[in-house]
Amino acid sequence: MSLMSFAIAHAQNTGLTRLEIRVSTYNSEAVALYRKVGFVCEGIAQNAAVVRGQAINKFYMALLLP
Repeated sequence: MSLMSFAIAHAQNTGLTRLEIRVSTYNSEAVALYRKVGFVCEGIAQNAAVVRGQAINKFYMALLLP
């Protein structure tokens, strides 16, 4: 079982109905991983962080749990 699968199963077992994350829009590998397990993009936070002196945007992503 992958770490992501374990985390999702643990969230379900504890009664959570929703997981939320913020991920940098430039991190395409992470975005692809989250989409693969069912997360969807719900919005974009403009200038959400500063990396090496440059403002970056982040996706708000969520996974609804059964």
